Amino acid sequence: MRSVIEIRERILIGLGGGSTLLGGLACGGNIEHPPGATGGAGRPFAVDGAARHAGVVTRADWFERRSEGAAHGKPQELRRLAAAWLADAQAEHASIASFARFTLHLLALGAPPDLVADAQSAASDEVEHAKLCFALASRYAGRSLGPGPLSMEGAVTDVSLAELAVATVREGCVGETMSAVVAGERLERARDAEVRAALEQIAADETRHAELAWRTVAWAIARGSDVVREAVRTAFADAVAPYLAYRSVAEGGDAPDELSDHGLLPHDRIRLVEKAVARDVLVPLAAGFHDVSPRSSRPSLRMG
Repeated sequence: MRSVIEIRERILIGLGGGSTLLGGLACGGNIEHPPGATGGAGRPFAVDGAARHAGVVTRADWFERRSEGAAHGKPQELRRLAAAWLADAQAEHASIASFARFTLHLLALGAPPDLVADAQSAASDEVEHAKLCFALASRYAGRSLGPGPLSMEGAVTDVSLAELAVATVREGCVGETMSAVVAGERLERARDAEVRAALEQIAADETRHAELAWRTVAWAIARGSDVVREAVRTAFADAVAPYLAYRSVAEGGDAPDELSDHGLLPHDRIRLVEKAVARDVLVPLAAGFHDVSPRSSRPSLRMG
């Protein structure tokens, strides 16, 4: 619950709304703090609608050290942990490319320097996230793991302002807002020191990345036309709908998971958190874009 309120306030302040606007949002009550399976990690690198990742190879140069010591546990648990952190590592590695492409698109569309600078900084953050995750994956796997080549075929094309805004809604406003909150939830449950250190950094950085995405969409609407605004409205509706429609047979339960100490969250519980984020953060913040006027002198979001 605390992480949801904090990220919503951060986004509002970044958009010029300030924390005083929080009173105009329906807080929506209780958000479960889930235990276990990882949630989304980083900004997806999508090409032709499909997420693209590098393969995994044996290498030790994508982390400074494997861990503070060998991991101990049942073989099946260690395999689950290695697979989960490896999936996060691949996603974080792909996010480097996603932000590099995002930076190029911002430059091509004449974005202001603060957006360009923050996009480049975010790419550097993702390098560190990938290293943290590859270190943990290697620790649980008991061998050194790192990324192979990442194909750029067809990945960089010209985009319109509306297309940039739509992609940013999906990958940033929705994807990274979810990632930031889920990382915070994983951090609350984790007990392993190395896992906690990684999640603490990832949660803080993903919150800034989410804020960047919302600022970018506000700028695109202010810079563009009603076509951009309508594209953004449709993109939010399409992206949020699956989260709001989620139903769980265990919605009232809180099944324990021994792997939560190591940063995993069960699939069902993480979907419930994402549903709450969609309802209590994404929907009300997206509604505020109705008050961002095209060609306005200062892009900001007003709610209340």
